[in-house]
Amino acid sequence: MQIVAHGTGGLIVRELVYRHPQIWKALRSQCACSALLLGSPLGGTYRIPQLLFGEDAVIRQLAGLDLYHSTAELTAVFAGLPGLMCLLPFSTALTDYADPATWEALRTGLQRPEWPLPDPAMLALFDQYRKDVTEGMAHAAPGGVAFIAGQSPAGHLTPDGHRFEADGRLSFTGTAAGDGSAPWADSIPAYLQSSGQVYYTDVPYGALPCDKRLFTAIREILQAGATTLLLTEAPAVRGIGKSQPQKTAVSFGLSPENLERSMLGLPQDTVYREGAVPITISLSNGDCKFAAHPVLAGHFLNDGLFSAEKSINRYLQDELAKRHGLDCTGRNGHERDLYR
Repeated sequence: MQIVAHGTGGLIVRELVYRHPQIWKALRSQCACSALLLGSPLGGTYRIPQLLFGEDAVIRQLAGLDLYHSTAELTAVFAGLPGLMCLLPFSTALTDYADPATWEALRTGLQRPEWPLPDPAMLALFDQYRKDVTEGMAHAAPGGVAFIAGQSPAGHLTPDGHRFEADGRLSFTGTAAGDGSAPWADSIPAYLQSSGQVYYTDVPYGALPCDKRLFTAIREILQAGATTLLLTEAPAVRGIGKSQPQKTAVSFGLSPENLERSMLGLPQDTVYREGAVPITISLSNGDCKFAAHPVLAGHFLNDGLFSAEKSINRYLQDELAKRHGLDCTGRNGHERDLYR
């Protein structure tokens, strides 16, 4: 049996490697490559902090679709999901995302004093998960695992953290050295980098399991344990190694397809496709006397008879003007039914 795992599926493979070493040993005895990971964020992803502060395209699209909850309320829901919180970045080089003080500093830098923050209990859960993985993999035998790293689409950066500007404001940053979901430096741990089983492609994270250009290389890795069809060193791309401020993710594509593409770190589909719409609006321009249904006319207190009211008054032989002169229009509770 061989395992091909995309994204967070690779985290499950990692759990198998260090929590069930005997089962992993049995798999290892069958073939040269027991597991192939496609863009798995083994060191977490900086998309999570951006999402929890409403800056990720996914949360903005969900907020556009949800007519009842604000963006802040939606992020509070996400912050209560243990699986999502365990995708926070492992690295503490920039900051420790398990520390509640980190989140207070981020909120201050974004100038959002009322924004909901993750519960300390959820941060403690992430911290324990990070310790379990680090200690477990330090004593595991991860041989037989290959990794294919994707590359973010042209013009798109991979989130790699944040920085505080001179005025104290916080800016989220990105790098060209990543697959659109997580930087290579975080996704590929040292034990994989030294194995010689890391490959690079220009296919973005979300398309790694379905881009047909990779199928032959994937088959060779599974059958022979290696391939010459992919690069074994990170490609040279302008801007690699430099963090740049990321623009706030804005997407007006609220279709299911575009929401899925945002989750996978793919560019939005700009092709218009007719589909179901939540409301239908029709506009008509005509004379009130041709109305097929009762006409409801609103009137402001102390206002005159203008526009539609003026036309209705003419068709009703000045009935509205008579009531207007008697101060019977415009006040709350003064409704009249007029029939002609």
